Amino acid sequence: SVKNKLEHDWVAALIRSELFTGTQTLLSEQMLAYRKGYGEYSNVHTSLFINETILARKFFRDRLEKYIYRLTEEIISSLKRNIPVGFSGEDTISKVRAVFDSYEFRTRFIEDVEIRKAFNFGKVTGLKDSGSESFYIYSELGECEFGERLKDKEINLKNISLEDVPPFHAKCSYTVVKNLP
Repeated sequence: SVKNKLEHDWVAALIRSELFTGTQTLLSEQMLAYRKGYGEYSNVHTSLFINETILARKFFRDRLEKYIYRLTEEIISSLKRNIPVGFSGEDTISKVRAVFDSYEFRTRFIEDVEIRKAFNFGKVTGLKDSGSESFYIYSELGECEFGERLKDKEINLKNISLEDVPPFHAKCSYTVVKNLP
């Protein structure tokens, strides 16, 4: 119905607004991590770094927007599943709080992955800008199936994207190295 569509849109807008506010801090942390990673292999005091930073920021922002829209829909769906019509005010508040608490826990994992990914993306961009042609993915723990497939293999920097650098998920311990230890 039109009323349900309006309620869905209003709730979605409110959730997205809150998530966008929170992602501004994450985006700042990503940019700091990117700069630190880049600085391991290249000079951060150049116009090349500034140009690379503009591109990286766009990549990070686009990726965060995808998370926001997906999480918004998941939260709305969870609210609909967990709060039946006719619930009392107190019951509704506790259910809503529980739904948001579960997603807050999940967003902490997302933040951790995205900051580590930004650091590693900075490293590969710095490597490329310093003239390197390849890198390796390395972990002392090495228990990630994605990382295991790439472990000890030289990876070409020519067409590298943000998706190609670790971590590949919240428990991934792989990182980028110029040379294998």
